[in-house]
Amino acid sequence: MANKRGAAPKDSTPAGITPEEFSTWLVPREALDSVLHVTNAETANKAILRRLQGELVKAVAEQSKSEIPFSAPTIRRFFEIPGPYWDHLTSEDFWNSGDVDFRLNSFHHLNFREEIVRCFNVRFEPRGIRELIDGLPKKAVPSSPISSAPKPAKSAARSAEQTTAVSASPNRGGRPKYDYWDDLWTEMCRQIYAGDLNHKKQANIEKAMLDWAAKHRHNMSEPSARLRARKLFAALEKEDKNRG
Repeated sequence: MANKRGAAPKDSTPAGITPEEFSTWLVPREALDSVLHVTNAETANKAILRRLQGELVKAVAEQSKSEIPFSAPTIRRFFEIPGPYWDHLTSEDFWNSGDVDFRLNSFHHLNFREEIVRCFNVRFEPRGIRELIDGLPKKAVPSSPISSAPKPAKSAARSAEQTTAVSASPNRGGRPKYDYWDDLWTEMCRQIYAGDLNHKKQANIEKAMLDWAAKHRHNMSEPSARLRARKLFAALEKEDKNRG
């Protein structure tokens, strides 16, 4: 018998996702910040949720726990969250925490039962977020930092210049936005060239960016640093493979 709206849909599992692939997906805050580059907060929030409900944006939890009264909990790894689950959020704190709970109702052997599904470290597939951004009317702000493919390291400097130029576009108040990026990219290049920064791990690049920003009293968020670190790491990694 097919589930009605409000019933717990049949569980699904991600097809062939690896821990390495999962680590490159966007945490909810990163996805929201990316869409905020092209629209306002209310539209961004609702647009992502609609895409999640329609399964146009794929969401996977690193771990989930299903709780049903009088039954042993079910633990899953890399659990793909079905679209109908997003109709049953218990709160929207997941944008910042990355953890989300769903309260589902269903009938089992003619008895009503409630199921709580707790999902931890939820991430969104970048492709679905890019497609959402491409379909939204654009406002006069920089485009989303999510790239469609990594670029070779030999063009990393050019990408850094372009990112700096875009980030430095004036706000309505007249002051450039993120006007410290030029100095940050210069410092990252210096550290890599001098051998002070081990760029073989994305986490090292991200930490170096955050450390530099803190030292120079710049208010940089972790999602913002992670997005730029991911681009630089992907470019350098691809160049290393080409040379090998």
